[in-house]
Amino acid sequence: MDLFRFLDLVLVLPADLLPEYEEALRKEVSSTMEWISNFERRAIDRGLQQGLQQGAVQTAREGILDTLKLRFTRTPRSVSARLRKLDDPATLRSLHRKAVTAESLEEFEQALLETAGGV
Repeated sequence: MDLFRFLDLVLVLPADLLPEYEEALRKEVSSTMEWISNFERRAIDRGLQQGLQQGAVQTAREGILDTLKLRFTRTPRSVSARLRKLDDPATLRSLHRKAVTAESLEEFEQALLETAGGV
């Protein structure tokens, strides 16, 4: 596996060779994966899923903060702190929509307080 990682970092393959390289890499990974138990495979899958969800939540928080900064030129630390405590993607999507449509920063802060339940 280290050879493939090295090649990926060092070489830039022509487009016509890329599918062949990816197939060889898939075979290498699948032969390595054969030695992983079902328990380990489930743990890896669960870890990947959690990582993806955490990444999505962080991206949603950043999107809200970017929108607020763009629209209102500042974002109070209290808003950032409250957003860091939220981890529900649906709640963050709702707050992002509010960040886009709020007439003022104060209106967004009120929605954040109501949505976050005083977090």
